[in-house]
Amino acid sequence: MKKKRMAEFEAFVAKNKLQNDQFKTDEVEAAVSDQKNDSKFERFSRFLNLNCEQVLRYQRSGTPLLATDRAPPPSEIPSCENCGAPRTFELQLMPHLLSLIDVDAVGQSIDWASVYVFTCSRSCEVENQGYAKEYIFKQDFS
Repeated sequence: MKKKRMAEFEAFVAKNKLQNDQFKTDEVEAAVSDQKNDSKFERFSRFLNLNCEQVLRYQRSGTPLLATDRAPPPSEIPSCENCGAPRTFELQLMPHLLSLIDVDAVGQSIDWASVYVFTCSRSCEVENQGYAKEYIFKQDFS
C-alpha cells in the first residue's frame, strides 16, 4: 500500500513539474518580496498576536489599523452626506469576530481582514433625531 501511494505521489510530481517550471524564478521572488514588504500587514499581524481576542477597536478621530498597504487614501472617503464635513475614522471590526458569528458554512461564508467605519467629523445633527448614513470600508488580505 505504501509503495503504491509513493508511486502515485512521484507520478503526480513528475506530471506537475513542467507546470511549475513555467514560472521564472525572478517572477516568483518578486511576488514573494512584495508580500514581505507590506509594512502595514506586519504591524497588523503583530497587533493581532498581542490582542487575539479583540473584536472591535474604537478610536474616534484616530488612525485605523490597516491590514495591508493596499487601502484607499483618505481623499477617497466621501464627505458626510448631511453637512459636507469630512468623515473621520471611528471604529473597526477585527477578524476575530468572524470566529464568533455563525458564518463558517462554505456557501454562506464571509471574510475580511478588517471592516472600518468612518463617521461625520462634526457629528452633525440629523432631522427628527434619525440616523446618519456612515461610510464603511471592508479590507481584505489579498
